[in-house]
Amino acid sequence: EHKLRENAKKMIERSGEKVKLKGILVNRLKEAGWGEEMREYCREIIRNKALERINPEELVEELAPSSRAAVPHQIREEIAKQIEELLRRR
Repeated sequence: EHKLRENAKKMIERSGEKVKLKGILVNRLKEAGWGEEMREYCREIIRNKALERINPEELVEELAPSSRAAVPHQIREEIAKQIEELLRRR
């Protein structure tokens, strides 16, 4: 499965569809308010860690899992369907 996934990634990159998919993802996340949600979460992390002097790497490390989990299910499904379609056509 890992090799299949890697081959699919390469095919999507070579086809130029990766840029298109990324654009769709960015637009859908904006529409869903995901960016504002993540900004507020960053502020909360910084407020809670203020005494510890959090650095950018620590912020990213703490934010990454939550930011991935906060992507709405509908958006994940939409992107997955588009990838499936692309792979079927190739």
